[in-house]
Amino acid sequence: MTVTTLFYDWKDLNGDGNLWQDDNDNGLVDTGEIDMDGPDGFEFNRYTYGYATANYQLTDLGREALSQRHDGVFLGLQRYFGSDDLEVTIQLILYKKADWEWLSLSAGSLNVPADGQATVTATMTVPDDAGIGLYEGAIEYDGQVIPVITHVAADTATFDFGAASLDETLGDTPYDNGHLLGSTDWGWRPETGDWKQFYYDVADGAADPGTGMVVTTEWAFPEPIEITPLPESLLFEQFDDGIPWDWTVIDNVEACSRWVSSTALAADNWTGGEGAAAEASSNYCMSGMDTELYTPAIDLTGQTEAWPAFRTHFIGNIDWQGTVIERGIVDISDDGGATWTQLLDLTAYTFTPRFIDLSEYAGSTIQLRFHYVALSWSFWWQLDDVGIFLADPTAGYAIPVPDLTDVDTTIFGATEDDFATGDPAFFGPSGVARTGGSRDAWLTGGTWQFFTETGGPKEIVGGIASEGLGYISLHNVLNAGRLIGEPVVGQAFEMAVAPAPLAAEATTIISANPPTVGATIDATLTTTADLAAGVGMVAFGPSQPIVLTGESIAQDNPNSLCEPSWKMPITIEDGGLLEVTTSSDTPNLDVDLILVGDNGDGVFDCVSDSLIIQSAGPTSDEYVVLKQPIDATYFVAVHGYSVPGGAGTFDITIRAIQGHNMTIDGAPEGAVAADTPLSFQISAEVPYEVDSAWEGLLFVGPAENPTALNFPVAITVPALDAGGLDARLNAGPDGLTSGETTTVRLRVWNDSLDSEMVAVAIDVPPGLTVNPASLNASQGQAHFNVANRAISWSGTLAGSSGLAITFDAAASSLTGQAAVEATVDGLLRGNRLELSAPVWVNVDAPTRLIHMPLVAGN
Repeated sequence: MTVTTLFYDWKDLNGDGNLWQDDNDNGLVDTGEIDMDGPDGFEFNRYTYGYATANYQLTDLGREALSQRHDGVFLGLQRYFGSDDLEVTIQLILYKKADWEWLSLSAGSLNVPADGQATVTATMTVPDDAGIGLYEGAIEYDGQVIPVITHVAADTATFDFGAASLDETLGDTPYDNGHLLGSTDWGWRPETGDWKQFYYDVADGAADPGTGMVVTTEWAFPEPIEITPLPESLLFEQFDDGIPWDWTVIDNVEACSRWVSSTALAADNWTGGEGAAAEASSNYCMSGMDTELYTPAIDLTGQTEAWPAFRTHFIGNIDWQGTVIERGIVDISDDGGATWTQLLDLTAYTFTPRFIDLSEYAGSTIQLRFHYVALSWSFWWQLDDVGIFLADPTAGYAIPVPDLTDVDTTIFGATEDDFATGDPAFFGPSGVARTGGSRDAWLTGGTWQFFTETGGPKEIVGGIASEGLGYISLHNVLNAGRLIGEPVVGQAFEMAVAPAPLAAEATTIISANPPTVGATIDATLTTTADLAAGVGMVAFGPSQPIVLTGESIAQDNPNSLCEPSWKMPITIEDGGLLEVTTSSDTPNLDVDLILVGDNGDGVFDCVSDSLIIQSAGPTSDEYVVLKQPIDATYFVAVHGYSVPGGAGTFDITIRAIQGHNMTIDGAPEGAVAADTPLSFQISAEVPYEVDSAWEGLLFVGPAENPTALNFPVAITVPALDAGGLDARLNAGPDGLTSGETTTVRLRVWNDSLDSEMVAVAIDVPPGLTVNPASLNASQGQAHFNVANRAISWSGTLAGSSGLAITFDAAASSLTGQAAVEATVDGLLRGNRLELSAPVWVNVDAPTRLIHMPLVAGN
């Protein structure tokens, strides 16, 4: 129900003192009630109007227009759609010129000689208590206007911006740094919406390595609500495990896809539900579709009410002639699918839950059909929380979609660029680059999906801090339209992790099979703001980057990305980051980089697979990145857009940091005070591959978004130092007759300060019989293999520690020497000891000469 707001200039042409006469006393301007001057003219002329697709309009009228008015100015409202009564609130805000105390001139008047010039100096003095943001004014002379715009910047990366609180009312200037004006055409282009920039300047040396910048923005809507529990249901499906087995899917045109789980398309759930959704997507197929999704049969015998309900996200599409080319149809059958009755026909953007009263079908058996038709490449239809209830479920699905405000927040930091490097006197000492920001949830036109990292009216984003001039950009992509100027409260602060960079050598032995070593990093986290809710941390990896050089690339079809000459599958499970970079030394080589989600068949197919992200710059330097990608197989593809001579080479680096072999111990808990270092420890386990390098990723942030910042963690594997194992093996007594027992003792000592994985094997010869009950190890467990007459032990010996293994063995009827032999292997440090302890059975031991020193004195 759009209301158009207009300002009119009125000239009383007939001199009756009125523009219109309310002949029927209904309070509205009806046909024939406006005064006219002749058959073709009216007494009013439209100054300006606002007809944005929004629930409030903001219409401005300037001083020049007012000064040229005739007999008066009228405000008018027009309504073109809707028949229900609509309550409208009108607010008039009047502004007047005022002296700007910040701006002073060296002279109030100036004499300029003919054909000459004169100078006046304007001085800007910004008060110490001025808020961060944009301010504007003007210098006027002889009817001319020189605009003056000032950005008040923070001198650190820790500052507040925007409104002082969420209760602050709109200020007394036309531009307000702390309020969002949502009167805009939300059906227009992506730049639709209110924009605000807040600058900051970080001094040289003030941004240490490992320092990140976190920005929070908070606004009023949606307001918290209490969700009513859903009534009893006969069906309630959330599609978290895909399309259920007892639902039916039909593909009428054999398109690339049909109704599937949104996770199969690497798509988010846009319905407002949690987890996965059911989705039919012609956007995924890049072609037309005709697919149906049937519920199982629902028996309503004995029931008096029946209420189907579902969450939905449907965009809709029409061609330039107004023909509907995409629709979502809901049908019902009570005769087993022989005939169907249409309940809904969606053709326009729909993102609110839908409810249908089907109580007339109570007592019968019903089935619902969701029929998605796209005549050509269009958008998609998602369903979630599909239920059939025995009472009205409307309150249980209540989500305040009409009252949603969303502010995308982006951080730009100082960086070197060609302009600043080439002419710093003109362009300044640096440029800016995006270091972090809100996720892009743009759908089409000026339409955006509500998405914040917190799930509510608060956004938290982060990026690595950089020294120099940067700015924070706010883009109001959704506006609830409940206030003429909704306040937005912002805060920027730093979070720093030390040491920086986070790096360690893996020298602690974890296991020998497979050989695994570990590393630990004692670290601290410091924030420049008090965080009552505390902080959160999560770690991914470590993983090894894939670095390929000299890869061949051919000239591909420049008009199609569907046949790239280079591609590689990458499987992600528990992913923290997927980042791909390409470069080349080949002159004038231009490649494009795409990341495609596999449809599950393991074969790259431009039709059935889903394009996730692409980089298509004019050179070979391309870059794509996904933060916390969903579990799936992706294809990294390089497309030869322009390859001189038809063949060239390029280099590519793929960083797929995933898994949880890196953990955090002692993560901070509870409220965090500013400027207070908090200690924690990072532990990582990697295979023992000498000289290998591994990458992990540490996410940290406020508790409401623990992934606001990410810091790389580097783990390297050096060759372990030579071990220091020593061992002694003996048996006593060493002379036995049949039936007598000897005790065998093996002592192993690790003289090194470092731990070692140790494997012990003791072979017991014929002539000695082991008593298994006597087998004992001072640590761990020793095992006796009766068939092989062997005792084994394996485990870790810490530095400067020892191991003792003992057992008893009885002599048999054998006559002669029986030697107990042992090997002690240091599995990762390369030690190997071989020992032997002879025992004589039923025979005298040979004479042994013992050499002893003789010390004599006078």
